[in-house]
Amino acid sequence: MRTTIKEHRARLNLTQEQLAEKVGVRRETIVFLEKGKYNPSLRLARDISIALGVSIEELFLFDDEEKKHYASGDDLDMVHIVPVDAGNAERYVELVEALANFEHLDPPGEEGRARLISDASSADRPFRAFLAMVEGVAVGYVTYFFTYSTFLARRTLFLEDIFVLEEYRGRGIGTKLFRFCVDEAKREGCGRMEWTALDWNEPAHRFYEGFGAKRLDWYLFRLTGDDLDAIQ
Repeated sequence: MRTTIKEHRARLNLTQEQLAEKVGVRRETIVFLEKGKYNPSLRLARDISIALGVSIEELFLFDDEEKKHYASGDDLDMVHIVPVDAGNAERYVELVEALANFEHLDPPGEEGRARLISDASSADRPFRAFLAMVEGVAVGYVTYFFTYSTFLARRTLFLEDIFVLEEYRGRGIGTKLFRFCVDEAKREGCGRMEWTALDWNEPAHRFYEGFGAKRLDWYLFRLTGDDLDAIQ
């Protein structure tokens, strides 16, 4: 008889927050798993099983083919990176909204959503965006554009967004997306890549530092909306 995550949490006196921290996901993911709202990736299922001290079979149902596929390391062979176009721009915006939700920020409004779809699929788009596809489903994305460094006298690739749906993390998809951007920067003759990360997102910090990225002490300033319009 299959047991539940909640039962084993209670046995170990673990809260949902504590289990989430152990396996590197948000509390909401544990809530959804306990309610049966979605199936985890095999890697996440393994991490949860290890954290709870039980076999993966006690908690989750994966067939032999799924386990064989995971063990073979073929996950990344099934990830395809495709450009955003008119046919998939709606899905791209859905992922942008998912990132906003993850970062506890406001997603684009209706007008912003329409502009984003239009800009993402136009011939003279102001940015470049790509989706990570797994078995025909878009599960992550990157958005970047180019600035210019006067000190280097070369272009800079600025990584605006990089995001993978939580249930697909731990499979190397984010790494593949990031390496794709590195390759694009090299191909375009850029002198560097830059991006920002929220101060509380320690997993992201570790991810970037794993590539050798350096954390700068510069301050980021911003003018938006009424503050921008108020300047005459």
